[in-house]
Amino acid sequence: MARLFPGRMGAAAKFARTAMRNGSALAELEPLGEVAKAARVLRMCKPPVNSLTLEMLEQLSDLITAADSDPDCRAVILASGCPGIFTAGLDIEEMHHPDPDRLWEFWTAVQEVWIRLSSSRVATVAAIEGHSPAGGCLLSISCDWRVMSTGQPGSRKPFLIGLNETKLGIVAPFWFAETFVSLVGLRQADYMLQTGALINAEHAARVGLIDEACAHEEVMDRAVARLTEFLSVSDAARHASKMLTRKPMIDRLLAHREEDSRWFTKFILTAPVQASLTEYLQALKKRKM
Repeated sequence: MARLFPGRMGAAAKFARTAMRNGSALAELEPLGEVAKAARVLRMCKPPVNSLTLEMLEQLSDLITAADSDPDCRAVILASGCPGIFTAGLDIEEMHHPDPDRLWEFWTAVQEVWIRLSSSRVATVAAIEGHSPAGGCLLSISCDWRVMSTGQPGSRKPFLIGLNETKLGIVAPFWFAETFVSLVGLRQADYMLQTGALINAEHAARVGLIDEACAHEEVMDRAVARLTEFLSVSDAARHASKMLTRKPMIDRLLAHREEDSRWFTKFILTAPVQASLTEYLQALKKRKM
């Protein structure tokens, strides 16, 4: 079961039950410990790559709400329990020859996670200890700060991050793009969204996609250090300041949410997109052989 707040009942117990309604816990919200008693770690734990299925998204949304609802929680570190991966992003199987009703529900869940994470009253820090493409990138850029590992110790392959939807024949929606632009600027976002660029942590730090690139073993310590800085100021003032830039983006999605869902489901169900997803899944299967 998702570990929320040991010894506490009420809202925490309610959200723990909600997170389990679709089976085993795919994410956990746990105390950070003595280092920062007012903080929690929201850890994604859906091996092998934390793919964002409908059920995973629903649990993430519930746990973000649980943190927001707990008066003792002031900050959350978003992290992964799967080595070498933050999250591989949206589960392609959810979009490949989908049931239209489930596809609509799936996209609504993606919207909901972004809204709740972007507007959360608690400070949020993404501890990115692995690759973070597409939906993984979206989760991280929805947080208030991002710390990313440059790669696994002893490996020459760097971890990568970016919105690479075009590589799959998909188009990122306007609210993905607006969040991206707010960090890297219009020109970088234009180029990276068109090309589906995935970049390493050091490059991402230079363009503003993440805030800190560091050695793998330093990620959590740096995330805690930044979180401690957030905890040093008034929660109300910090959140109000956060919403100065976040609220206009969130309001635009809320105003056009149904239209966005219609556009997405119609687009995904087109023959060219389905052909592209089929090709991607076939290539993925060959790599696993």
